[in-house]
Amino acid sequence: KKKKKKKKKKKKKKNKNAYYASLYIHPIVTSWVQVQIISSGVPAGQMLSMEFYGQHMRHLWNTTAVNMFTENYGSDGGSYQCPLTTHRENDTITYPAGMCNYGEGSSCFCTPCPYPLVTNLADRDECICPTCGDGRLHWQVVEECDDNNLLNLDGCSSQCVVEDLQLCEGPRDPDTRVGVPIEAYASSDLCLRFGSFWTLYGSAKFEARYGTRAVIHNDALWVIAGVGNGNKKFFNDMWFDNTNGATCVALETTDTCTVSPPATVLPPLAWGMATNNTYNSSYYPSSTTSPYYGPFPPRGFHEALSGTTAAFQGYIWIAGGAYRRGWRDGLSDCQVVGAETECFLDSSYNDVWRTTGVPTINPNFVSWELVTRDAGWTSRGMFGFVEYQSKLWVLGGRHMSLFPVTRIGLRDVWSSSDGVSWTQATAEAGWSLRSGLSATTFTVSGQEYIYVLGGRNEDVSSSYLNDVWRSTDGIQWSEVTASAQWSGRWNSRSPIFFDSMWVIGGQRCGDESSTQPGVYEHTLECTRLNNKAPHQYGDVWVSSDGGVTWEESTAMAGWSGRSGHAVVPFDTTDRGVQNNGREMLWLIGGQDEYDTAYDTVYSSFRF
Repeated sequence: KKKKKKKKKKKKKKNKNAYYASLYIHPIVTSWVQVQIISSGVPAGQMLSMEFYGQHMRHLWNTTAVNMFTENYGSDGGSYQCPLTTHRENDTITYPAGMCNYGEGSSCFCTPCPYPLVTNLADRDECICPTCGDGRLHWQVVEECDDNNLLNLDGCSSQCVVEDLQLCEGPRDPDTRVGVPIEAYASSDLCLRFGSFWTLYGSAKFEARYGTRAVIHNDALWVIAGVGNGNKKFFNDMWFDNTNGATCVALETTDTCTVSPPATVLPPLAWGMATNNTYNSSYYPSSTTSPYYGPFPPRGFHEALSGTTAAFQGYIWIAGGAYRRGWRDGLSDCQVVGAETECFLDSSYNDVWRTTGVPTINPNFVSWELVTRDAGWTSRGMFGFVEYQSKLWVLGGRHMSLFPVTRIGLRDVWSSSDGVSWTQATAEAGWSLRSGLSATTFTVSGQEYIYVLGGRNEDVSSSYLNDVWRSTDGIQWSEVTASAQWSGRWNSRSPIFFDSMWVIGGQRCGDESSTQPGVYEHTLECTRLNNKAPHQYGDVWVSSDGGVTWEESTAMAGWSGRSGHAVVPFDTTDRGVQNNGREMLWLIGGQDEYDTAYDTVYSSFRF
């Protein structure tokens, strides 16, 4: 009895946890389907429960063959919907489209469409040839997608092939979000371009900031320095996260990771602060500015990168940047406008620093090395900074000085093979004086180039640019396009992601009604004093041909328009799916309107 009882308990436990399965049967041409479960723990031929998506079937409690294509099937007075791969036969009575046995005395039944024909959805009384662009996904003609048109550049091409950087999906159950394959035979696909959907990861642990920079180094995401609200505070801190969002994995384009978890649950991003509390009393050239704690003088609109070639590998490098002199001592380049105090960046650096940056939370001390206090190039912020042909490169930007008061745009290009000694490649590049430009490197047909994109023209016109330039040596520059499809802007970001070049966000000041694409004329910057509020872009653009043509991923991303934000791709596919191993594009911080800082973090992921 004891053995028997034990056996009974074991069987009960097994039944409780087993026999849950989803069976997807491709709706091909067939007359009947038989499902059989072979398991030692289930009575032969018995099915505990069965739920069908699409066609309603009878005989759900066993594996009896169901033939819904025979005459008088369902003749008990009920009605049923013919599958989307069939058409009706013997429909002597007028029924709603696709319905059979809609009333007593009917002899209507469903008949499979002969290959390769498909049902005419207008009435389902006949079979027709499948065609690309009819809004139905056909396996008979090997379609990857079908969005109910024959247009290109909308996600699904005129040949019903998913286009580059697109995600196309068919109908899904609104409650479970599980795909319903059978409905794809009657519903068109929805296509979304990568970069058009973003997951909110809530507020970061660090203070809100703009003019910040982010890099991927030692398999971790690093956020370095920045500017606080209204140019009133400047940071020299470093924060890192090596999870790539693994503690909150977004699976849908509409998912968020903003819920504040209890103390026992890991937050969406496990930020750690890398500190260096060295007291520095001698770095600033002016005695009117107090010394500081930390690795390097506080700043924003600097540049940073993680070295990849022999001379720079293993280090995070930062260069230049801007600040407001005397911000720690109450001295200020500020003005009162109504109830607000408006402050301006008035000074800049030309130094270079580096760190090995080991991402450990405890201990979290990180040591920085001053590579050079004076790199030889004019101090600047809002400039371009790239690693190219085993050298570091500095491009353009804005020089700011309080003694004497100076704010000028630059168009020079400098390079260094060690970060210490710098050589001027050209004093006047082919592009105009500019600041707030984006710079990157990108390879086209086997040739790698340095790219410069957009920015603010710092000559008399003070226009906002949407041109694209490139060079193989930093000296000779060719214009890829004088007017890209995106509007003129500065302080946007241009990462390389999915083997494509991106333009994300940015700012401009001027007349929204301007008829000249991308150029908004205004001789002064947007300030409260001149009652000009800047326009912050929340759009995302992408180019796969080296900046010649651009396509809009979205006119308004999930985040509000901003500039001075940090954007960086993080690829952890080598970690495996169970550890959120995938490619992510992270957006951190930024500013809105009159220098109001954000502390929010967003990501866009690759399926």
